[in-house]
Amino acid sequence: MKVLIICQSLKYVKDAYAKIRYEQSIGNDVYIIVREVLAAYKIVLKIFPLSELDVMFAPTFKQNNMKNILNNRMVIVESLKWIENKGIEICYLFTNECDYISASIVNKSSFEVSIKDYKYNLNCSAMSSLPKILLEFACYGVFSYKNTVFNNYKIKNTLPFEIGSENFDIPKLPLNLKPKNIVIIDSNDELNPMLKGADIILNELIKLAGKSNLNVYVKGHPRLGVSECLLGSENVQVLSFDFPIEFLDFSSADLIVGFYSTALTTVNCTNVVSLIKLINNKSITQEKYLLDNGFSSSKMVRNLKCLEKLITDI
Repeated sequence: MKVLIICQSLKYVKDAYAKIRYEQSIGNDVYIIVREVLAAYKIVLKIFPLSELDVMFAPTFKQNNMKNILNNRMVIVESLKWIENKGIEICYLFTNECDYISASIVNKSSFEVSIKDYKYNLNCSAMSSLPKILLEFACYGVFSYKNTVFNNYKIKNTLPFEIGSENFDIPKLPLNLKPKNIVIIDSNDELNPMLKGADIILNELIKLAGKSNLNVYVKGHPRLGVSECLLGSENVQVLSFDFPIEFLDFSSADLIVGFYSTALTTVNCTNVVSLIKLINNKSITQEKYLLDNGFSSSKMVRNLKCLEKLITDI
């Protein structure tokens, strides 16, 4: 059987990987359309057990002018041609957004469709005007107005599907970190109004690392970027933005530091600390956020002397 996976978000990449591995394990041919997120497409090409010919990227253009709306329409047309050439028989749709392009693709296809998250259109906000709604229907063949995608189209009768097997964990990309290193997880924190003075702390961190001859690596945020205060030092290297942190193997890191990024609670390293207590104007909410996500209060650095000891112990 020829199976199509449509993956609309980075958060579904792991499940999409497991589903593809399962379908392949039972003898099915699998293809994937990655919707909207270029980083997800790069991960699929790098990690997934598929040839590049079996992977398609379908971008989304902002609906702020007729040209972009027509571009979105062209994405749908090209996707349908690609699907027809592959002879797809069944589709598994990974999305929980008001994803009118994916809805249009599956509505115009003859194959059976199942959706990972049946509630996906409940977060769909109403369009701003009736002309826009009608224009979308003319170009995409679906209404994106709240609660209409499921109620009026083919995918309304589908049910959530199971991945198939929990034994297919997505591999992490190895990082070639030099020995005696520290990794800073940064979301352009020096510009975060809730982290006033973050630049001072980060500068002090770089100085301490330099004194101990440590190799410093910075993992910036794909959208927010990197704090400028971390750039320019000889011992600092910025890691690639192409792959989100959850798909990277940090087991070779000697120490990982950050303020209150969610990544601190999930990264695979035995020595992870938060600098949030060093911020004088911090909100208790930021500490609580880390604690609520499983981060231990014992891993929150109390003062600069504690930070210096952590670094000199590497």
